[in-house]
Amino acid sequence: QTEAPLCIKPYLDNMSRAGLMTLMVGGFATIAGSVLAGYVNFLVPSGDEVQRAMWIRHLLTASVMSAPAAFVMARVLVPETSGEVDTGAVNMVQSKPAANLLDAAATGATDGLHLSLNVAAMLIAFVALLALVNWPIQSFGDWEPVSNALAIVGIESLDLQTILGRLFSPLAWCMGVSWADADFVGRLMGEKIIVTEFLAYVTLADAVNDPSGSPISERSAAIAAFALCGFANFGSVGIQIGGLSAIAPSRRPQFVSLAFRAMIGGAFASWMTASIAGVFL
Repeated sequence: QTEAPLCIKPYLDNMSRAGLMTLMVGGFATIAGSVLAGYVNFLVPSGDEVQRAMWIRHLLTASVMSAPAAFVMARVLVPETSGEVDTGAVNMVQSKPAANLLDAAATGATDGLHLSLNVAAMLIAFVALLALVNWPIQSFGDWEPVSNALAIVGIESLDLQTILGRLFSPLAWCMGVSWADADFVGRLMGEKIIVTEFLAYVTLADAVNDPSGSPISERSAAIAAFALCGFANFGSVGIQIGGLSAIAPSRRPQFVSLAFRAMIGGAFASWMTASIAGVFL
């Protein structure tokens, strides 16, 4: 979501809002190859090569399928009305060539540091803001009359993840998850949106590898893996704003105004992919 836009850096300053939306939704709907191996290691901690190959196929398929889904969602959210800029007419500004190998390494390190500092600052700010929003909700849930009422309906604690999990349960069922597993998968979807997909995959892996037996079916776990395969979460909103703003500072207002809608579009693109996978699994 921050590395791929470097490939089209010269075009970002003249790109339409619809084009920027497509770029941002694509970043939220897919995953980087560098983290795919990590997800697989979460899901298959042992040396079971058959299981490892199965999860690799699922995650690779999910990422490839989510690309056209992201394009569709981006065009639905922000249709192209201004006409695309002719890429052949874009003024390609050539950066000053490096004097030697050492100069190239130093310049690359400086650019990388600038990008990573922007990303880190935005991530810290958004995670802190999320914790600030979650604090009064958790405090309300810890109030004894409320906690007793929640216990009656089987809710152990109240936070944004739990709320979104309950809201996403019907959506998980619509994706093809059995109703018995819908609450668990819905919570995974909420966990991914509120925290990160890493934590959601860890929770899924704990369930799949539970020695006493998985609480969800193998089919539901596979659909969940498709639904979680993307960077659409609140923390990534900060990462994407910071990363893209470092690449194209003049378009920062557009990145900020589109970011939350792009995250929602990326989440829906992943869920569309999971729905299609649910038909064939």
